[in-house]
Amino acid sequence: MIKNYLTVSFRNLTKNKFYLFINVVGLGLALATCIVAYLNSEFALNFDGQHVNSDKIYKVQVKKAADNDLTEFGINPLPLGPMALNDISDIEMQVRYINPDYIVQKGDVVLDKEIGFVDANFLDVFTYPMKLGDPGALKDKKNILLSAEMAEVYFGDKNPIGEILTIRNSDDEEFPFIVGGVFEKSHSIQVFTLTL
Repeated sequence: MIKNYLTVSFRNLTKNKFYLFINVVGLGLALATCIVAYLNSEFALNFDGQHVNSDKIYKVQVKKAADNDLTEFGINPLPLGPMALNDISDIEMQVRYINPDYIVQKGDVVLDKEIGFVDANFLDVFTYPMKLGDPGALKDKKNILLSAEMAEVYFGDKNPIGEILTIRNSDDEEFPFIVGGVFEKSHSIQVFTLTL
């Protein structure tokens, strides 16, 4: 009986090849869309899931007026963090993060990697497991933290703690920093140092 149903279904499908093609392509596109939507939402919901207090970490966005319309803008004025900490009692800590277009180099080795300038309490809020060094090293403005990947590129198998790296800004001013620690790889940030 089931064999007859399958035979009749197969004959009908081979007679209507265009109809079959439309249905198969439509089903494939629907499945692909659902899979991409699921993966996108899963990534967005678990982006900072590795941090211990990820349920208490929030990003503040401001709205910017452009062409008579309000648009969410991910860049906030630097004074906003300390001001919000003073004025809003529910905020326990605030951390500012900026990533200017600076270059990190050691001698002739220059890599186009993202560098982040952060507040001294950055590692009190975000959990980046340290491979080498002390997370408290970030509290000294002369220190810099590297990802394990960057440490390997600049220093190979050598212990990078105490070594000097130079940060160069867009005006070609150079600022030397001491490597104070190496953290495991993160999503995108490779270098952390303090804001000015």
